[in-house]
Formats: sequence, structure tokens, C-alpha cells
Amino acid sequence: MCTLTEHHKQLIHEIAIKNGFAEYELTIVPCLSKGGNFMGIVSAVTIHNSEKKLEVVLKSAFSYEKEKPPKMLCDAYKREIYMYTRIFEEFHKFQEEYGIIEPFNSVIKIQNYSDIEGSQCLIMENLKTAGYQLWDKTIPFNPEHMETVIKEYARFHAVSFGMKHKNPKLFEELTLPIKGHIFDNEEMFTSVDKSITYITTMFKNIYEAIADDKHLTEYAKEIENKLPQHFWEGLKRKDLKCVVSHGDCWCNNFMFKYKDSQNRITPSKICIIDWQLASLNSPLYDFAYFFLVHADKETLNKYEEYLDLYYNTLSKQLENFDCDPQEVFPYATFEEHANFYVLNHILTVTIVLKIMLCETEEAPEFSDALEDMDKMMAGMEFDIKNKEIYNDRLKDLFEFLNSRNF
Repeated sequence: MCTLTEHHKQLIHEIAIKNGFAEYELTIVPCLSKGGNFMGIVSAVTIHNSEKKLEVVLKSAFSYEKEKPPKMLCDAYKREIYMYTRIFEEFHKFQEEYGIIEPFNSVIKIQNYSDIEGSQCLIMENLKTAGYQLWDKTIPFNPEHMETVIKEYARFHAVSFGMKHKNPKLFEELTLPIKGHIFDNEEMFTSVDKSITYITTMFKNIYEAIADDKHLTEYAKEIENKLPQHFWEGLKRKDLKCVVSHGDCWCNNFMFKYKDSQNRITPSKICIIDWQLASLNSPLYDFAYFFLVHADKETLNKYEEYLDLYYNTLSKQLENFDCDPQEVFPYATFEEHANFYVLNHILTVTIVLKIMLCETEEAPEFSDALEDMDKMMAGMEFDIKNKEIYNDRLKDLFEFLNSRNF
């Protein structure tokens, strides 16, 4: 529901005054439909009078009037605010220090924010009015968009590697508040029994998708059996926590600008949004999540080409920071991380693809499940009209995995 609290109005008033509005009116409309954001409400706000107007976006946490907000929700907003007010500021300074010609700067501008528990929000520039557009989530990315995102992720991760190598004390201090993931303490990820239940539930979708292929079904059973130990290993591996990771790599968190807005083949600019799941992680967490969720069959079969594109872009940027890529992130380590996270994200693909392909009225509602992972997983057991497309995408994924012996 598009309503402004008094606290929201005060924050917007501060923006209005800063931008020269003595008197003004506010118009507010929803930005996203159901299923577009699971951590709050996103609204477009127009500050306007007879002479001018200013478009902003308000992203606010769900309201819990009679009870304390879920800790996970509070942590998510606190984390995103920290990313914008601290980490991106330091990343910008570090890149300027080295005179980076093609820096990572594809982040939205924050106009105001609140970190008061129960009233957490961010007020940002409106990218749509600046000409940016979302990709159609029901369609796999074309090669031009795949390349744009992968190269931008490489530039983003290069800043972490460069700072960690050149100024390790600053990097350690800067990333301490995001060292863990907001889900780290959830029983779903700390209990072997819970994780097995979670895997079994999600694999029902996979077995249905590949039911006509006996060989692929046997392969999927092998994957299902080894995933609990695989997840458990990932929780204990400190070597994977090497860069600031985006963590939420589905298409609704990328906005693209085009030289010709009617010809959306090749983007000229990208903006990466929604940093609530950011954490210290492997760069291949982001790469594998993004690639597997958005690749069609043809793109999956070019996996090695996209891996090379990422590593070559990362390497060139590390050299701009006067770093040796083979010393900072050797290719053998890169390859091992890639193999690990391709398996790690099988369930991610199963969940996110269903959300991307569902109709608005089919989308799950998670506002009352943020402290109850059992309820959240139960919410993923829903049918979609685009079931045939969903099954085809899952089958393509497992044919790819099997062909590469993951």
C-alpha cells in the first residue's frame, strides 16, 4: 500500500528543502508489483509544485505496528544503508586514488535514509525517469546483457581485491560489519536435517522437469545426495570470504540504459540495485548465481567463454590497481570457486526461476515469513502457469551440469 508515515514525510521534506522547494505537494505510486521485492515496499514519490518537480524512490521496510520487526529485516536494511554510506564511498575513493579509467560506479544515488528500527528506509534517485529500464524477467538475457553484467561484476569485485591487497587494514575494518550473511544464523543453514529437508523440497521441481530422462534423473539424485555436505563445507570455508559480494543477482536488481530506448539490444549503462544481501563472499557467488539464472541453453553451452570474459576483465582491472592477478586471485583458485558455486546455486536457480516466471497473482508473499524459514520454504511450493517453460529451463540446467561433470 502506498502511504507515507510522518517519518517518511520528514525525510522527503529534507530532500525537498535541499533541492529548493519552499512549497510542494507529494504524489506517490507503487513501483513494483507483488513478487518484485520481498523485503519491503518500493514506491515512486514525486515532489512537485507549479515550477518544477523531483522524482525519487522510497524503499521502506514492511510495517509491524503491534510487534517488533524481524531481525533479518532490520539487518537487511542496516546492511544496505552501510553499503551506500560507507563501502561505496570508500570504493570510490580507492578507485580515484589509482586513476581507474573504467571504474565500478554503477550504483544508485541515495538522497536520504533512516536506520531507526521499525522505520528503516532509503530514498533514492528514480532511475526510470533517468531512462533506465528493467529487463523482462520471463526472458533469458541476450549475450549483450550477459556481457554487460559480467564485466561490471568483475570491475566491482576488482575493487575489493585491489583494496585487500594494497590496504588490507582498511579492507578488514570496512568489511567487518558485513562479514557474515544475514541468513547465517538461520536453522535452515546451520542444521543438517533442516538443509536436507530444504533440498528435498526443492528437488521435487527438478525431478518433475527431468522425469522423461532416466539418465538425467540418476545424475540429479547424485547431486541431491552430495549437496548437504557441499553446503556444510561452504559454511566452514574461510577462503571463500574474499570480496564484497552483491548476493542478490536476479534480473530485477539490474537496470539498463540504452542509446536508443526503442532498441534494447545493447545497453549503454547499467545500475546494480538492492544490496541488502551483500556480504563478504567469493566473487564466483555472484557470477554463478547470475549466469545460471539468466542463461538460456545456448548461453549455458558457452559457460567457459563467459568465465574467461569475467576473469580477463577482472585481471585487467587488477593490473590497473598495480596488482598481479595470479598473485591476488590465481586462475586455479578462480576455477575451483566457480565449480563450487555452480553446485551451490542449483537450489537458487530452482527458486528464483519460479519467481521470475510466475504471474503477478501467483507470486508468494513473504512479509510474514522473514523469521520462519520453514514458512518461507512452504511458500515456494506453488504452481505456475508457465510450468512448461520452467521445466524446460531446469532441464537445460541439468543437461549443462551433466555435460560438464559437476
